[in-house]
Amino acid sequence: MRHISLKLILAVSVIMLINSCGELENTASFTDTDIIINQNSYIVDDSIRFSRDEINNLVVDNNSKIVWQDNKDVISLPKTFQESQEYCSSLDTLNLNWRLPTITELSSIILDSSKNSHTNMTFKNTRGAFYFSSTKFSGNTSSIWGVHFRAGFKIWIRESRKSFIRCVANL
Repeated sequence: MRHISLKLILAVSVIMLINSCGELENTASFTDTDIIINQNSYIVDDSIRFSRDEINNLVVDNNSKIVWQDNKDVISLPKTFQESQEYCSSLDTLNLNWRLPTITELSSIILDSSKNSHTNMTFKNTRGAFYFSSTKFSGNTSSIWGVHFRAGFKIWIRESRKSFIRCVANL
């Protein structure tokens, strides 16, 4: 996957100084931070993009308005593609309509890093392994696109193989 590194003014700290007349004066200091944007043009390492619901073990993507499952199931329940679809549709968390993410959605949480798991730090439960998307591979209809989070790239595998899953729902 190709990544584009951009410099972005990320943190602005306003320092209140008292000028010589005794009035408050605002000055700002800026910090440059590399932000990774994947080929789908999602901002991946933006602390404003994701927020975490600790009670329900969910991560909300504030840009795309989807919510991600982030409980222990995403690292402990490998399933076939068919089992994955059934599992997601049976979830009843917050009475949302849960589903497998598209390959675009799933690859949008990839980070360019050297850690064992290539997801945004807001996600607490991720294995460095393959995760199914809902997107069929056009070259072989019995194969599914997914993301390998240890390697940090998209790849396809047969739908009969067991893989990890992370369900999503639209807000």
